[in-house]
Amino acid sequence: MQREREKYRNIISKEAIFYKFIYEIYIDGRKNATLLTEHDAQTGKYYHKTELQEHIVVVEEPGACYLTHVSPQDGRGITIANEVYDAIKGTELSDTLKVVGTDGTASMMGNKAGFIRCLEEKLGRPLQGVCLLHCNELPLRHVFLELDGTTKSPNSFSGPVGKKLNGKVSTWPVKNFEPIENADFPTLLDDIVDDLSSDQYYGYQICLAVMSGYLTLICKSFRLTLLFTQDG
Repeated sequence: MQREREKYRNIISKEAIFYKFIYEIYIDGRKNATLLTEHDAQTGKYYHKTELQEHIVVVEEPGACYLTHVSPQDGRGITIANEVYDAIKGTELSDTLKVVGTDGTASMMGNKAGFIRCLEEKLGRPLQGVCLLHCNELPLRHVFLELDGTTKSPNSFSGPVGKKLNGKVSTWPVKNFEPIENADFPTLLDDIVDDLSSDQYYGYQICLAVMSGYLTLICKSFRLTLLFTQDG
């Protein structure tokens, strides 16, 4: 399975990286525990170890087509820019790239040492930087702060609503409630719903549940309705 996955990754990476007329790329990543194989020259044996490494994925937009991924030594903007530039150097993308999407951190959007700025210097031309990867979480975070105040720690809240959310919320029984109608809330088509991320899909379904009193799980193959009752 591992060999087949690696083989398929190499195939789609080679096919995607030479796509013509790509103007936009989006990158995002995180530090993951990565299993490595280390060779001991004295004993001649190989040992496995786990190391925390930075992994950056590059996709084409629109369409979210996978292009490649890189593993920089650290999370600095210049280091990531060097890795991404080496991946696209010599391809059509190095000439056609106009837009780069990232999150809004300083290492990405910084005007002196950020990833986009460093990539501009590598390519020798300006790029349009887009910060979209935080649009799902940051507005909701500020709404919660306005309604309930700040958090006390990563696992506890300071406001009256947050204090009641402590514990295993998923195991709590569903309570009866009065639906809150909203005639202006948009209804999305099934094909758009299928294209939502997990967080977007969850938020959309919860909004529908609060407005109607029941939850409808939508996908291409089936539609399931779960009623909110005190008995669950």
